[in-house]
Amino acid sequence: MAADEKPDHYWRDVLKGAWASTLDLVGWDKKKALSAAFVPIGTLVITGIANGFSSLSTIISLIVGVVLLVPLLFLWGTVQTQADMYRALAKQQTTPASPEINQPTMSKPDFDMWRHRDKLTLIEAAQLWAGFRPSLSLGTRGSVKDTYAMLTGAIQKGELPFIADGSIDPHSRDTLRQLQQQSPHQNTQLTRVGLKAFAAKYGYDPEFLRDRTPDAVVT
Repeated sequence: MAADEKPDHYWRDVLKGAWASTLDLVGWDKKKALSAAFVPIGTLVITGIANGFSSLSTIISLIVGVVLLVPLLFLWGTVQTQADMYRALAKQQTTPASPEINQPTMSKPDFDMWRHRDKLTLIEAAQLWAGFRPSLSLGTRGSVKDTYAMLTGAIQKGELPFIADGSIDPHSRDTLRQLQQQSPHQNTQLTRVGLKAFAAKYGYDPEFLRDRTPDAVVT
């Protein structure tokens, strides 16, 4: 049973499925089941009047057999229904979600304008790399999470140069640079030249790093 599913709803579905399974096993539908509830009574009365109690006892034995069989079929239907529900839940949980579900909907940036920026923050570069216009509200949602992680890892491994934060004390600059390399933040400054070199090293071709997009008008 799912964690957020109410018990009453769960058992209602189980009993409903068990009843449907029982009717299916005996080859009945709902109308036949309702009719069958009144047939034994009528049969007993008519048989008792017409044939006496010897035939009546035979009919009673048959009805008792059916009455005992139906609960067993219903119990089996309950087990089968729960198994089907768990299989459906497991299939739902293992089905991969569509990559577009968590992908934010935002307008595409004008890459030909952004190519004039020689310096970009880490979060701007990650958002542009993923094809989104830089925005504080966007953060690292959607595919930006992957590009942000990639660029952060490149900084930490020394594969992507960055502009270290300034310091008043010149003796602490190296220490601050090492700390920033170990833990880059969203406003860590990157250069377009450094980003292009990193992209070329690994065969990436993000549109915002191209010198000019293919559909740009050449004057």
